[in-house]
Amino acid sequence: MAGELPSRDFYTNYGPGQFLLSGIAFKVFGHTMLVARILDALQLAIVIALCWSVTRSVASTSIALPGALCALAMALTSRSPLFPLVPATALSILAAWVTARRLAQPPRRFEYLVPSLIIGAVSLFRYDVAVLVGLALGFAVLYIRWRQYRSGQVGHPAIWRSIRGYSTCLAMTASLVIILLLICGMFPYTVRDLFVYNSSNYVAMRNLPFPRLSDINGMPSGALVYLSPVIVLGAAIVVSTTGLRAHAVRAQSAFDGRLILLVCFASLSAALFAKGLVRTSPLHMLGGNLAAVPAACAAFAIILDRTTAPRGLGRRTAQFAFLALALLWFGAVFELDVAERNVRSVFDSKSRSEPRRIWPLDVEDHRLAALRDLAARVKEGERILSVTGRHDKVFVNDISAYWLLDRLPGTRWHHFDPGVQTSRAVQREMIEEAERLEVRTILRDRTWDHVEERNLSALSSGVGAFDDYLSSNFDLVASYGSVDILTRKPAR
Repeated sequence: MAGELPSRDFYTNYGPGQFLLSGIAFKVFGHTMLVARILDALQLAIVIALCWSVTRSVASTSIALPGALCALAMALTSRSPLFPLVPATALSILAAWVTARRLAQPPRRFEYLVPSLIIGAVSLFRYDVAVLVGLALGFAVLYIRWRQYRSGQVGHPAIWRSIRGYSTCLAMTASLVIILLLICGMFPYTVRDLFVYNSSNYVAMRNLPFPRLSDINGMPSGALVYLSPVIVLGAAIVVSTTGLRAHAVRAQSAFDGRLILLVCFASLSAALFAKGLVRTSPLHMLGGNLAAVPAACAAFAIILDRTTAPRGLGRRTAQFAFLALALLWFGAVFELDVAERNVRSVFDSKSRSEPRRIWPLDVEDHRLAALRDLAARVKEGERILSVTGRHDKVFVNDISAYWLLDRLPGTRWHHFDPGVQTSRAVQREMIEEAERLEVRTILRDRTWDHVEERNLSALSSGVGAFDDYLSSNFDLVASYGSVDILTRKPAR
């Protein structure tokens, strides 16, 4: 990362965790896209392993295995390489599991310290996810301790001690995260990036509406992706509040642990599902769907113990039906073309040529030609800009060019978000930085200029200061499809 830190040196609305992990991996194993893909695969594998381990701790293999298959289907099809939501989800699942194990034991001092520290680690990847996880597990702690009080397992003071202990541990962890950001000089810039530039416009600019029932009806995979957490939450409410009698007395102790885990993961799934409601897509719903897997399996295991004999025909039939439903779910969600493309991108040798670090990223021929042209024009250590065709309205820009060419951006505002780089204040900063850092060469990508979503990002901000600056100070010297190369005009 050339010694630069997130938010302090470049704009981002994510925590520093994924940048740090990637930087360490590249430092140790080399700056290649293959290293990035392996790191991404390891993070996905950790999530699936956690889903399997959590589920297996409260259910048999015949229940845990179908659950793990469903988690695998979602991970392979609803993903974006090295998206910080994946490690944040893995840590969230771990925090919920540790919390459930603590709640299954008698109350003791600092019992929530470890889960709180894990939530702190979540914040290093996604600040918003950490807040939601903290709230979700706080609700689970309160509800479970109340249920334990009602059943006579704990005394009345245990409820308040749990609330006080959880809040204290969470506050301590939040303080540690803030101190860490202050020591690194990132805290004021993080606050600015999150609250000054994002909180005021993110919902308006990035919101995607929840699909209508008529839309979901036409795509079974969509119904499962968007509605699975809702179905699991409903099942959790029914299972945790109804008084179905256990078939055998010996199932009662196991039932308590399963119910605790069910409440923790149903709460977590609901919170992450609510996060996805802002930008509704399979990718942004991934956290809620993965957290729903252990909850669904725990609910099924509880229902099975309550309604069937331990070795009866009814239990075997129900287990077979659960496996069949999971396979149908897997088939509906697992989009073969997406998975095939993900796998092919790892082994495709089409782009092994320079830039060397590009393989196995599948880059279009015209974009690769533009990168080669730009690499020949830019000196080592010289900064560049990767911009779009217009800046009064933006969707995304190509930030991969900086990494592929091993060049730093000529502005801290390298990652484009509508409502941020389309504002007059940010465009003015971009112009000042481009002048101060003496940017000579620019990659202009017009690919996404006409993308319009059903939100305010589709509207022009009316701010054209940066576009005027580019036209006045740079000349078009080469074009490769939708990608242009601009160089600074000679000084007069």
